[in-house]
Amino acid sequence: MDELQQLKQESEQWRADHLRWLADADSWTHHTQRLIAVLHKLERSLPEHTAKLDQHVELIMQHEETINRYECGLDPNCMTSCDSYINLEKQRAFHDRLRKLHLKMQLHHQQFSEQYKNQMTIFYQQAQQLMQEITEL
Repeated sequence: MDELQQLKQESEQWRADHLRWLADADSWTHHTQRLIAVLHKLERSLPEHTAKLDQHVELIMQHEETINRYECGLDPNCMTSCDSYINLEKQRAFHDRLRKLHLKMQLHHQQFSEQYKNQMTIFYQQAQQLMQEITEL
């Protein structure tokens, strides 16, 4: 084989290498974009989930505060000058409203619990997808 033929053959090998490298880079770009998409899903959904959880905790705390005021008014040592003091008839009505409110909070908590479990399942699936994308790189 003459020298010109060898140079041409080596040049063709370089071109083949170049095509393989471009294919590798294209594959890496594709994997990176998929990884970014999964990260973006997680990044978008976590703050919303956290905000909903914070709102739920705030509702529980407000309910607790209402019960505390109610119980203070039930205390036989509660003075008539206390903001929580109300007479027995009003206590009964307040107790009925509080019972309804408590049942409503109980239902809300059960619904939130289901939503939380569903959302966590989605997060875990996204995290597993993220790990799969990482291992494929």
